[in-house]
Amino acid sequence: MIVGEQAVLGRYSNPLAEVGRWQGRREYLLEQAGLLFGLVNRLALAGCA
Repeated sequence: MIVGEQAVLGRYSNPLAEVGRWQGRREYLLEQAGLLFGLVNRLALAGCA
């Protein structure tokens, strides 16, 4: 079976798993963005102080 074909079949056979995967990825990205923003904020404050 071709990999793309398998991905499509898997996605349609289990939509909840796909939704969960997307939610997890979004939360992970938001968390990383928050950590990065906090780091930049701290560096800016340290530079100003």
